[in-house]
Amino acid sequence: MLFYIVKTLFWLALPPSGPFLIILSGYIFTKSRFKKTGHILMISGFVTFYLFSISLVGDLLCIPLEKEHPPYQDSARDVDGIVVLTAGLQDLSHLGLGTKPGGASILRLNHGIEIYRNLKGVPIIICGGNGDPANPHLSEGRALWHAAISLGVPEKDLILEDKSKTTYEGVYKVKALMGKDRRRIILVTSAMHMPRSVDFYRQGGFYVIPAPTHYITQKIKINAASLMPSLGGLSLSSTAISEYLLRMYYYFKS
Repeated sequence: MLFYIVKTLFWLALPPSGPFLIILSGYIFTKSRFKKTGHILMISGFVTFYLFSISLVGDLLCIPLEKEHPPYQDSARDVDGIVVLTAGLQDLSHLGLGTKPGGASILRLNHGIEIYRNLKGVPIIICGGNGDPANPHLSEGRALWHAAISLGVPEKDLILEDKSKTTYEGVYKVKALMGKDRRRIILVTSAMHMPRSVDFYRQGGFYVIPAPTHYITQKIKINAASLMPSLGGLSLSSTAISEYLLRMYYYFKS
């Protein structure tokens, strides 16, 4: 229950919900004797919403996270596993297609398989249950496991962990599956997600070689387009703020 409460609070804090709540609270204040405070809140909410909706701000927030770990250079050989973290799924049961991995999950898997084929014999550990409160019965890991098999990875070279709800929880599930003497891993996840994931796995006693993928930022260019509000800019800002908030949360939690 605590997990779902924390998840909901994070969703409410992120754009667009966060700025919308600021605007709403400001409107409520304007109906009271605190009208000036209400107007300040409403203006602040609209300004915040605009800033978080432009790609320039989104890129500025995301780039430090994506640059924290450099791209994988194919230099590792003595490793015990390639850990691929899941990133959501699509429920297509209404079309008779069951569940399919989300786009970010597929990009992570493709990168993991590319590394796997170069190393030969090193298993892929797919890690991720389901942290979506709206669909707690669906398994991200199982969907990605099936995708890996369809892409030619033998079942004997796959290890599935699909009970964890968070990246942090997945560390200790993977640790139990691999055993105490197998702690050298190549970690595959989105570049944005990599800093927090590396921290968790190192805290869990793993020797981690980062292999980031799914870069979502571009070289910053200041022009009219970069200052126009867009869904893409809002998505960039929301993703980055989520990572910063989660890093703060686990920092204080530990």
